[in-house]
Amino acid sequence: MTSTPLISFIIVNYRAADKVERAVRSIGEYCTSSHEIIVVDNSDATPHRLDLANRLRPLPAQLIDPGRNGGFGAGCNVGAQHASGNYLFFLNPDAALVEDCATAMAATLAKDSTLGAMGCKVINENSKVENSFGEFITIKRPLQWAKHVLHGCVRRLTGTQSAPPPTKPIPQQGLFETQYVTGAALMMPSTVFSKLNGFDESFFMYAEETDLQYRMTKQLALRTMVDLGVKVFHENGGTFTIKNHRRCLLERGCYIFIKKHHSFLYTKSYKLLALAAASIEVLASPVFSDYSAKENAKLFTEILKF
Repeated sequence: MTSTPLISFIIVNYRAADKVERAVRSIGEYCTSSHEIIVVDNSDATPHRLDLANRLRPLPAQLIDPGRNGGFGAGCNVGAQHASGNYLFFLNPDAALVEDCATAMAATLAKDSTLGAMGCKVINENSKVENSFGEFITIKRPLQWAKHVLHGCVRRLTGTQSAPPPTKPIPQQGLFETQYVTGAALMMPSTVFSKLNGFDESFFMYAEETDLQYRMTKQLALRTMVDLGVKVFHENGGTFTIKNHRRCLLERGCYIFIKKHHSFLYTKSYKLLALAAASIEVLASPVFSDYSAKENAKLFTEILKF
């Protein structure tokens, strides 16, 4: 009789077979707890599917074909349906374990019944710590966006090296309570995930994990914690070939979150502020922006369609 694994790793792939292989191998190398690995392949072309199947054939991973690309959340839901572990660990395809963070995270969840979700420190390819957790999306988001661009323009035009506007200090080690952690490395008890009916599949990509933990907080009165004493690697934007496309998906996800959880007036105000912030970045393109004026204009157009 096969015993129930402690942890079910769920990875949703889209045309990133080499990165998924790296992730699967890292789990085998570092995770000491009983576990299973489930890979859901959202790829829409035969060569990509065959590449992933060939890479995973010698590895202990279950490959699932969902039949459609419904996005990240939908893929995670399919993976969860096939999972039997006590804890679900959603790991991005461009992420990888670098130590046994999963066992530590599961132990923290097991010790505290008021916790419903766990994250950990996330480091990128430059060994820098990523912003992998934060507060729920509010109308402050487009205001902070505009403030960031304007501050950058002032620094660039005046030639000053002044620091950006201060943010709330974040501890470097230990457990840290937050409102949500990103889906790059998110662990949740399978019972909690089931009570929430999984991810909302109206989110194609981005903000679905924020929505999940928002519902967890409101409906189940559970908390989210980050263990900054353990970490995973995440290749920032590693599965995207077009950075601006990623940004457009992110803004759409944030808008869907606002529309779902706030009033009509609040939602309209959020959209207007997002359009204002996008307009400022269009105008600032020659001075301060990581994107061209054309790319910024495309983002403005996408927000206009919301």
